[in-house]
Amino acid sequence: LAARADGRALDAPAERAYPLDDLLGLSLLVQGTACNWTGEFLRGGRDLRRAYGAFARGSVSERRLASVELVEAQRRAFVDRAEEALHLAERAKLTFQALGMEDEAAKAAGARALALSYLDRDEEAIAEFRKTLPVLASYGRWNTYVSALNGIGFCLLRLSRLDEARREYAKALRQVGREARPAVHSFIRANLARTLFQGGRYAEAARAFASAASLFSAQESIADELTMSLFRAEALARSGAYPAAREVIRSFAGRVKELGAVDSDILDSLEAAFSGDLPDVDLFEVVRSRAEEQIA
Repeated sequence: LAARADGRALDAPAERAYPLDDLLGLSLLVQGTACNWTGEFLRGGRDLRRAYGAFARGSVSERRLASVELVEAQRRAFVDRAEEALHLAERAKLTFQALGMEDEAAKAAGARALALSYLDRDEEAIAEFRKTLPVLASYGRWNTYVSALNGIGFCLLRLSRLDEARREYAKALRQVGREARPAVHSFIRANLARTLFQGGRYAEAARAFASAASLFSAQESIADELTMSLFRAEALARSGAYPAAREVIRSFAGRVKELGAVDSDILDSLEAAFSGDLPDVDLFEVVRSRAEEQIA
């Protein structure tokens, strides 16, 4: 931005070779992509609109414009505008295919599959996700590969095909280690824990939630860590491990009091649900959902 304000920079040979507006567009594209991870969708939408405009003023690169459309497709799926997301993803995919960019076309296909899943077209989404896997693997695009596997698992979970979902998440964890991709690894492990929980395998789920909470803690992702702790407590209680469940809630209560993350009445209700000889797990589940919203 500072260089663009200096008229001399715009006449430089480097500016003609690589327009400053393209550099601005790429910076905004990175910000918009990051906002999809952090959930700052309004800010992300503004960044992506500015990125599109910057590329249009710069090189007018079809590749770069399609890259914005791909990320914007993901964002619109997340904000319940899945029909628009589907259109944008399809357009980006066609552009990348025309340019011979197979790996980017596969990424766009993944965005299309995401939109299909948000439209409750899970069988179609699974088929689309699976078509991307060999292409992404051949190009070493492991982040996107794992995201596609994660998408398959999520769709299978909604279809109540729990064993298939568990296998997909286990495959994803083998593909990406916690050292190389800690954030992606953590979210996959969290989804695996939820799959075990939904399938009634509570003892295994409790261990998986504990592992996910530890991973999120190491990354200082506090909201996700606290949410995993809540689920761990419920999984322990549903497996009959009441003393361990009470200990997790005591630790959780101490953390959220320090942070001021949950209203005191909700916190009191969580502790009360586990206070008797036989915990009221159904009450805990109801209050846990309210606590999750406040933590988020």
